[in-house]
Amino acid sequence: MVEDDIARRLKVSRTPIREALRKLEAEGLVKHLPGRGVIVAKISPDDIDELYAIRGVIEGLCARLAAPQMTRAKIAVLQKLLQQMRCRFEHNDFGAVLQLDRRFSDLVLRACLQPRVRELANRYREYTERGQLRSIQFLPGRFSAVLEEHQAIVDALGKRQAGAAESACRPHVEQSRNAYFKTLEQWEPWPAPAVPRPKKQSQEKQ
Repeated sequence: MVEDDIARRLKVSRTPIREALRKLEAEGLVKHLPGRGVIVAKISPDDIDELYAIRGVIEGLCARLAAPQMTRAKIAVLQKLLQQMRCRFEHNDFGAVLQLDRRFSDLVLRACLQPRVRELANRYREYTERGQLRSIQFLPGRFSAVLEEHQAIVDALGKRQAGAAESACRPHVEQSRNAYFKTLEQWEPWPAPAVPRPKKQSQEKQ
């Protein structure tokens, strides 16, 4: 990518393009090569694992902060969005499902009343959106699981239980991470990082 080319296509000056590319470079998403311009950095499985780990912490915090601010009207909107997601999924309109999911997340993020935290949450969610779209399209049962995970978050928010909302949010991100790597095996040659296996329980405890 060359700044002049991007600015010309978007019909803007080079200044915002340069600032955006510097931000992406600082986050490790692009690299600047002398004489060649900017290229997209290759993201490893460990990078993706880290992105999901950060996302889980931030979104869990947002849910915790949003819980005390929830009203019946907001909960009703969240429930309606889940119904609409199910409807669009049944019509194989996966793009609409993703848009509705964004609206669901945005409502929760706005309710946390912390603009900087919300900005971080949006940024890390955007990094992993492509994997989310893949998983609901190609991984059997993933969409039903997403609805159940979202419903658990809504239930906790509806009761205005901050700790429960955070506890419901983090497993959702963890399951999204697992689904991402399952679908990624169909698209990329490199393996996903090893998932720690649960410790075996003794026969007496079983």
